[in-house]
Amino acid sequence: MILLITSMYASSIEVGSETTSVDVLENSSIYIDHTRSLGFNEIKNGNITFKPNTTKRLLLGYSPNFDVWIKFTVKNTTDVKISRVLEYNNPMTTNIFFYSPDENFSPQTSGILSGNLGQKSINPIFKINLEAHEEKTYFIKVYSEVTTLIVDLKLWKTNQFYEAEIDHQKKLALFFGAMIALALYNLSLYFFTRDKSYLYYVVYMIGISFHHTVYTGFFHIFQLDARLNELIIKAAAIIVGIPAFALAVKRHLKMTICAK
Repeated sequence: MILLITSMYASSIEVGSETTSVDVLENSSIYIDHTRSLGFNEIKNGNITFKPNTTKRLLLGYSPNFDVWIKFTVKNTTDVKISRVLEYNNPMTTNIFFYSPDENFSPQTSGILSGNLGQKSINPIFKINLEAHEEKTYFIKVYSEVTTLIVDLKLWKTNQFYEAEIDHQKKLALFFGAMIALALYNLSLYFFTRDKSYLYYVVYMIGISFHHTVYTGFFHIFQLDARLNELIIKAAAIIVGIPAFALAVKRHLKMTICAK
């Protein structure tokens, strides 16, 4: 059961025992800091006007010159303590800061350039805990210096989140496994036939696979060095170009052979 509360104003997100997932942004308030100079205390206690948001997603494009602050309140409507998972549904945002009253609003960091190497999920996640009938307000600051900024937040029941996450990772693993198998098959054909066109197929498939591991967030689960991650993200244009280049060369080679 999905419980959504939509109104003209940002309202509390009510979470019951049967609530499996909730789109958070529809019940959030947004503030964009174009100066990039405001700290959390100024945001929380200052004269800052947050504007109610009614969209499920914020599509802000390439926007390295401002910070986006998100404010939302979650209310436990049950008689028992509950735990939920807050998923930031975009693996390519470079920097995410989550401010929770459980941590005295000390920021929890995530994002592809945050240096946080302990992430085991495709998307960044944060934990939310509420006592019976308790209500808490949370803040998130995001910015993206290299990639496009897309904000999408969902609050999950813990079991349902991990079931969906495991299913997602299995599907990605099957896709990448199939691509590797095809690459090895074409490589074996090259050794048997010495036809260079098969090598271009191999380069194309490896390029596509590597591109998708980065842009789906799959790569970030296994990456071991934050600096390497940063170099790969900054070289995104080259990564995108490798499969296209290999396919273009393959096509040119085929046309040349046909012309002869």
